[in-house]
Amino acid sequence: MSEEKFCPEIHVTARVNGEIREPATSYLYPDASIHFVGKITRGDAAELEVTIPCPASGTWIYAIETPGKIVAQKKNWANNEGQLVYRKKITIHRDPMLYVGHYTRPNGGENFFRILVLQGDYLKHIEVSLISQKGKFFVGKQLTRQGRVYRDKNDQVIFPKFSDWPEMTEFLTGLMIGEKLEPMPDNASNDLPAIEPEELTGNTAETVWWSLTQQIGMVIDCQGRTARIHWENLKRPGSELAYLAPHEVIRFEKIGPPRQNPERKTTFKWEIFGAEIIKIIKRQGQ
Repeated sequence: MSEEKFCPEIHVTARVNGEIREPATSYLYPDASIHFVGKITRGDAAELEVTIPCPASGTWIYAIETPGKIVAQKKNWANNEGQLVYRKKITIHRDPMLYVGHYTRPNGGENFFRILVLQGDYLKHIEVSLISQKGKFFVGKQLTRQGRVYRDKNDQVIFPKFSDWPEMTEFLTGLMIGEKLEPMPDNASNDLPAIEPEELTGNTAETVWWSLTQQIGMVIDCQGRTARIHWENLKRPGSELAYLAPHEVIRFEKIGPPRQNPERKTTFKWEIFGAEIIKIIKRQGQ
């Protein structure tokens, strides 16, 4: 197995009925890692567990739950002072109408939690999750946002990429009382960088981002349209998990209005259907 290079100190595992599931297959990227842990069925006691050595001086690590927009710090279950251990019980669902059988879902933070790593004024936001596709389960961790934090004119600590999340602003402000931070610059933005896909023709698109937790991503096609893509509409050769990495290129059968979930409306105007990857970013060690 290739050496894990993305935050190897953050060890993510699944416990099923109290036993740790050793990964059978791993997919490793500079900003994410995914490990196949087999099948889990409804009735099994499934738990997501994260183990982290206590960080060096000047680095702070926090695990948080975010049901809705609320931000709540998780309990450290470690038995010794040199380690941090965070756990989350995961509900395994079953839909008798689906051949895939058992699955987890991200609604309300049900299948994941977040890790915040603060080094001075620099913040890394990592999501750890237990996900499933076609009855197969995977644990993953992914760096989803990073950047500097600032103090605004009201003495609040602002992370620009979460500037529209007041509960997160309140949480960070409470963590960093008395810390000297740069004032909020006028040009700070939570927008994604502009992407101009090159050499795209016809029904092809380039990946902007992919969420392991939500199992959806955003791509941009040759006409500059940004569209949502769900794992069920994606084929990834040689992988037990359908997912994308930034800058990977797909070919698709159709782009159209997105399917709407009454419980969770999407803001995307377009959705991709019938996609397969035609340019793969190789995994570490290949």
